[in-house]
Parts: sequence; structure tokens; C-alpha cells
Amino acid sequence: MSSKLALSIAKVKENSSKENKEELILELYQSKYFVPTIIEADAQTHNIYKMGYYSVNSSNGSYLMVFSSLDAIGRWREDVQFLELNYNDVCGILNIESANYAGLLIDNGGNSLALKKDFMLAIKKYIKIEK
Repeated sequence: MSSKLALSIAKVKENSSKENKEELILELYQSKYFVPTIIEADAQTHNIYKMGYYSVNSSNGSYLMVFSSLDAIGRWREDVQFLELNYNDVCGILNIESANYAGLLIDNGGNSLALKKDFMLAIKKYIKIEK
């Protein structure tokens, strides 16, 4: 099953029209993200003593890995723990000062798309929410 976000990424890669870019921005804002995590907990108390996220390093810095669907995360790795987060939550992770993320990598190993942190944080300014 493909997510709307994955379909929007494919459309922009095929044709980077204004309409396709606007659709992608809207999907980035509205989508759920599946974020692989590393969680270590005490076997007896179950208290978490270590938590982190997977990232990919490039010459431009470290990119937080997220996936657009359960299928996409499963194609990358089947035995991974993950959190299902919204746009605001993912932006919160990108802003963790000690992590120093350069951006976000959506669907590593598949129809991937890398986006700079500044772009992700600016999306809200361009979205018109209809009530």
C-alpha cells in the first residue's frame, strides 16, 4: 500500500509542476511519518534509559530517516521499532540541538526524497488551513 506522500514524491520527480509541488507540500504537512527508533529499557523496570533515531550521513550533514508508510519501513528493515508521528513532532526532532540534523530523508532505499531542515520548518507558513 502506497501512501499519499509517497505518491506525491513520485509525481514531483516525474513532473515538477507548481501543482505537484503544492500537493507535495500539503502532503508533507498532513502525513503521518514512521520514524525508526532505538529504544533500550531496563529488563526489570522497563524504564527507558536510551532512545535515539536512525539517520543517514552525507556530505551535507546528518539526515533523520522517516518513512511514508508501514510498507516502506518494512522494505528498509523488518525488525525495527518505530514511532508514528505527525509533521509537528518530526519538526521537533529536527530541532533537537544536540542531534544537529541537516534535514529529513523520506523512504530511504526506495523512492527517497531528502529535504533540508529549513524547508521542513517553513512549510507551516505556506499552508492555508480551511476550517
